[in-house]
Amino acid sequence: MKPSRRTFLISTAAATLFSAVPLLADEKPPLEVAFLYDNPIGDVGWVRQHEDARIALEKALGAAVKTKVVQVPTGADSERVMRQLAQGGTKLIYAVSFGYMNPMAKVAAQFPGTVFMNAQGFKTSKNMGVYSARVYEGFYLNGIVAGKTTKSSTIGFLASMPVPEVVQSVNAFALGVRSVNPTAVVKIVWLNTWYDPGREREAAMALLNGGADVLSSILSSPVSIQVAEEKGAHAVAWQSDMAKYGPKAQLIATVLDWSPLYIETTRQVLDGTWKSGSEWAGAAKGVIRVSSTNEALPADLKELVAKAEDGLKSGTLKPFTGPISDQAGKERVAAGVSLSDDELLRLDWLSAGIQGSIPSN
Repeated sequence: MKPSRRTFLISTAAATLFSAVPLLADEKPPLEVAFLYDNPIGDVGWVRQHEDARIALEKALGAAVKTKVVQVPTGADSERVMRQLAQGGTKLIYAVSFGYMNPMAKVAAQFPGTVFMNAQGFKTSKNMGVYSARVYEGFYLNGIVAGKTTKSSTIGFLASMPVPEVVQSVNAFALGVRSVNPTAVVKIVWLNTWYDPGREREAAMALLNGGADVLSSILSSPVSIQVAEEKGAHAVAWQSDMAKYGPKAQLIATVLDWSPLYIETTRQVLDGTWKSGSEWAGAAKGVIRVSSTNEALPADLKELVAKAEDGLKSGTLKPFTGPISDQAGKERVAAGVSLSDDELLRLDWLSAGIQGSIPSN
């Protein structure tokens, strides 16, 4: 019996449908990636830079990844959230603050099939790694500009907490300042917080009233830039480009660009080559970079900064290379010697030219 045209069309459609099934089965679902933020996403600062990097990750890897953001405080609640994410099929979790470390370590032990990454932490396991930035490199570059620009040879520094990263940054900033202005001093005010605009304003005003004409801050807000703009002073920006808050005041912006780390790590998870470890990345990987310089800066200063940045990228410039003396005049680093990473992580002294001390708690 000769098949009808209707039967032929149905058979053809069915054959086409079933032939497509293996192709669909071969397609890999996107890797589910979660980012944990302990603060809202602002327009500048720590979380903003991680969010920009998450967006860059999506653009770079396209349909291969599916990302989500969860805002949750560090502590017990974050442990619950990470557990739920892993149970729900999330295979890569980035937690962008040190405070997530202990909860993450607990959850990582329970979900060996998920990769966990903690920013600024130190605990690792087979499926948990840590990543951080050589923040001090950006402050060394900012110090060069501040040292060359100050007229009073007094520069103010708003410090957050006396943790190794901040102690490194204060020292590197002063070393950058004194590399071009050997008589300049850096005055520190410790705020023991990462974000408190009201107290930051008070500290910035006190530093300017005390003779500083350039401000630097390691906190996440643009307050130092705003105050400098209001008072006709200058400031250097860190983490984000903050020129919109002080177009005349901001001399330079060195930024934290996490996207190279996120793209590289996520690709490794995708292709199965990821291994646990601790990465401390800087200018060499593009994580620390100069975002902008004020048009009013002299060309020779811009060239000096560009040369220093190139040195950081190539490894020919190491900010903590001696001779370096501390505030009391004691030699801490001999001429031609560079501090190792282990020594930098244990740094507990301040270099010559810094006014202030490291809080005891």
